[in-house]
Amino acid sequence: MKLVERRARADAAFVEVRQRERRWSRRTEIVRAWFARHRASTLVGGGFATGVAVSLLPIGSLVRAASAFAGTLTLLVEGPLMRLIAAHRRDARRSSSAT
Repeated sequence: MKLVERRARADAAFVEVRQRERRWSRRTEIVRAWFARHRASTLVGGGFATGVAVSLLPIGSLVRAASAFAGTLTLLVEGPLMRLIAAHRRDARRSSSAT
């Protein structure tokens, strides 16, 4: 009985997702069609906007700051994560040797 209920919920969820996809498709149809017709100009415009942003904004310093932040975050996470993995491996070895 439980399996039948779970299957019914899964089918209802699938129907809901399909309805959302259709709704999204209808709402964005005009924009997607415009981008399809003007693909080249969209790419050129995007490249131009990126070039202007890079030349006017201090992107280099922001990238260096983001890299430093990522390195710091990695160091902060790596220690506890590695200890957690090592502890899990120790527990797995103990349980396999006990059997």
